[in-house]
Amino acid sequence: MFRGSSNQLTIVSVENLGEWLDTQFKAKYKSINLQEESLNYIKKLKDHRWYLEAQLDIWKQKIPREIREELQDVFRNTKLFLDNMTFNDQFNFEQLLNLNNRLLQKIEELIKQVEGSSMASNFSFMIEEKDNDRLVNPLFQELLTLANLIKNFENILIKKGFRVLGSLQEKIGKLQQLRKRIFLLNRQLEERKKRLEQANSKKKEKELECTKYTELPAYNTLLQMEKLKQLKEEWQDVVYVLLSRIKPLLQEYLRDNDHALARFYLEDPVEAFSTDEGLNLSHVIDYLKAMLKAERSNLSANERSQMLRELSEISVEKLQHLQKELINLNQQVEQLEEQDLDYMVAAKLDDVKYRLDHYQQQVIKYQRDITDIEQWLEQLANTLKKDKEMFKNIVQVGLGKEIKFSS
Repeated sequence: MFRGSSNQLTIVSVENLGEWLDTQFKAKYKSINLQEESLNYIKKLKDHRWYLEAQLDIWKQKIPREIREELQDVFRNTKLFLDNMTFNDQFNFEQLLNLNNRLLQKIEELIKQVEGSSMASNFSFMIEEKDNDRLVNPLFQELLTLANLIKNFENILIKKGFRVLGSLQEKIGKLQQLRKRIFLLNRQLEERKKRLEQANSKKKEKELECTKYTELPAYNTLLQMEKLKQLKEEWQDVVYVLLSRIKPLLQEYLRDNDHALARFYLEDPVEAFSTDEGLNLSHVIDYLKAMLKAERSNLSANERSQMLRELSEISVEKLQHLQKELINLNQQVEQLEEQDLDYMVAAKLDDVKYRLDHYQQQVIKYQRDITDIEQWLEQLANTLKKDKEMFKNIVQVGLGKEIKFSS
C-alpha cells in the first residue's frame, strides 16, 4: 500500500492514494476536532431553514397576481435549496464538507435570481405594517445572512486544511483515470502487435505461394501469352488510328462505287488490314489520291489538301511493316493457344494475390494503429508525470508532508 520512513517521506502508489488520503483526513480531523463547531453550524442552518420554510408559506399566499408566476419560480427554487439542508441523526463530517460545497454554489445562484426579480424592489406584500420602513427584501436579507454563515464555515474548512484534502481527492480521481487509460491502451497496444505479427506471417506465406506459382513453366507461358496479346492490341490500335483518318473519304467513295475491299476497310479496318494479303489497300489509297487531285470530292480545298498530306504519309513500306508485325504476333499467339495451357494456374495465382493484398493492407493498418497508440501513450505519460508533480507539491505546501510515487 504505502509506507513511511524516518525522514517522513511516504512512498505510495497511485492505486492506493485514496486510502492514503483517507488516513490523512482522519488524522487531521482527530487533531483539530471540529465536531462541536460543526454541530453548532448545523443547528444554525436548521434554524434558518425552519424560519424560511414558514415564511415562504406565508409569502406565497400574499403574492400579487401580476407577479405571481415569476415569484412562484423564485420561491420554488428557494424551497429546493432549503431541501438540501437535511442532516442525518448521526453526525458525519465528510457529508458536511460535501454539503457545504453545494450550498455555497446554490445560494449564490439563488441570491442572483432574487436580485434580478421584480420583488427586489416590490416586496411590500412580504412585510408587516410595523416594518413599512424596511429597505431590503426580507427573503434577500435572510439569504445574505445564510450565505455569510455558509461562507464563514467554508473559511474555517479552508484554514484548517480540509479543502486541500478535497482538492487532492479530485486530483486522485484524475490520476487514477489516467493510469487506467494508460493500462487499457497498453493492453490494446499488445493486442495490435500480436495481430501485426499474425498478419506479417500470413503475408510472408502468401508471398511464398506467389513465388511458387510464378516459377511454374505453365505460368510463364500464360504470362508470355498475355504480353503478346497486349502487344497485339497496341499494334491494332496503331492500325485503327491510321486508317480512321481516311474513313470520311472512303465513305464518300462508296456512295458512288461498290468496292468490297473498301467497304470491308470501312466496317472493320483492323480485320481487313490483317487479311489483306496483297495489300490491295495501297491501290485504294492511290485511287483516293487521284480522286482528290481531280477534285472529284465534296471536301473543301483545305480538307482535300489535309487529306492528301495524310494519305501521302501512308506509304507502302509503312503498311508492309505494320502488317508484318500483326501477322507475326497473330502467329505467336496461335502457336501458344495450340498448347495445352493450364489456365487454373492463373486463377490460383489471382486468388493468392488477392489474399496477399488483404494481408498487406492489414499490416499497414496495424502499423498505423501501433504508431497512433504509442504517440497517445507518450502524451498520457507526460500528463501523468506533470499531474504527479503537481499532487506532490500540493501535499508538501498544503499538508507539510512529502510523498514519493512508487510507480
